[in-house]
Amino acid sequence: MKFISTLLLCSLLPVGCGGGSGKVCDPNDQKICDCVGGGHGVQTCLQDGSGWGACDCICRGDCSGRVCGPDPLCNTSCGTCPAGQTCDDNGQCQACQPDCSGRVCGPDPLCNTSCGTCPAGQTCDDNGQCQACQTLYERKRLTSSKKE
Repeated sequence: MKFISTLLLCSLLPVGCGGGSGKVCDPNDQKICDCVGGGHGVQTCLQDGSGWGACDCICRGDCSGRVCGPDPLCNTSCGTCPAGQTCDDNGQCQACQPDCSGRVCGPDPLCNTSCGTCPAGQTCDDNGQCQACQTLYERKRLTSSKKE
């Protein structure tokens, strides 16, 4: 029974059981392999046919059905949206919905449209808040007092 099992096993393997050529594959043939962390790569047969090389997991992005944003496989860009539109989670361009929450001036961070302007004598800071303008004399005085 052991002899029949060994004979059957050897007949199923591409490499012979003893006395074979030792070739596992034809040189430069390629096959799909699984990459660590998911996805697929390609393995190439070694020049002497003795085995397969390492799995080449160069990411090949998939933007199927997407026109913008990152592809879900490699995080490479599938494109950008025209002005006035933003990319949604499905990779589709949508009309931009401004978000001026907590801002009274300057551009909104999503659509770059205006959240408002400051009254005369004030300027808009990076956080979208109006601040009193300072004269050059006041700025120098504040700067020098911080050094002391």
